[in-house]
Amino acid sequence: RAQQAAGTRGPFRSVLPTRGTLLNPFCCGTHRLTRHARTMSKRGPKIGDAISLWNFAPSPGFTKEEVCILKLALQYFGVGRWVQILDTGLLPGKLIQQLNGQTQRLLGQQSLAAYTGLRVDIDRIRADNAEKEGERKGGLLINSGPN
Repeated sequence: RAQQAAGTRGPFRSVLPTRGTLLNPFCCGTHRLTRHARTMSKRGPKIGDAISLWNFAPSPGFTKEEVCILKLALQYFGVGRWVQILDTGLLPGKLIQQLNGQTQRLLGQQSLAAYTGLRVDIDRIRADNAEKEGERKGGLLINSGPN
């Protein structure tokens, strides 16, 4: 209520830990995440970003911290469990298709069907896929056999 009276409510809140502070269960509690404060300061194009990156996507990419969180969430919940991962609130502002695309890049292959529901070691699969011979598209291994 004191914040409301002072007029500090809105999209640019203080980054001090508040009642909405969450501990990150995937990184041993070392990172503290707040629901709004951490994401609001990151939105919008930054110096050096192409404005076109922001035309259609709410966010142009993942930070290193978000990639770490996604990798650990995939190991905890399993590949393809996008709703459960989003429900944790650890990747605010991300869409299911963004999680899917980033997971494809992490694994090094386009099709995730073989891993649906599996809790896998992301780095081991990526190393495996890097050694495989086959057709690639955008650096990702693709299935190009008979359909």
